[in-house]
Amino acid sequence: MASSPHPNKSEIKDRATRRKKAKFVRLGSVQTLTPRQSIEITGFGVSTTYKLLRAGVLPAFAIGNRFYIPKAALLRWLESGVNPLAQALDNNPPLNAA
Repeated sequence: MASSPHPNKSEIKDRATRRKKAKFVRLGSVQTLTPRQSIEITGFGVSTTYKLLRAGVLPAFAIGNRFYIPKAALLRWLESGVNPLAQALDNNPPLNAA
């Protein structure tokens, strides 16, 4: 008897349970945040957060195609008072600049 190509309700529930992630990821002794978790702390939007990560402005590291943001470094960075948008735009002038 071949199994059905469509999952039943219990299989879907099992998948959803496995997908739940811990609130914080610990890499060694460093508590890290995902970009989406950092949004709750910084108040930046999703696209702005990813732009700052790609520009190297936010303190983070990547493993594969995932960014991890050390929580302590992010809090120190926010307390430093650096304007992240000005820092990110210094390297890339706006397209409408004369």
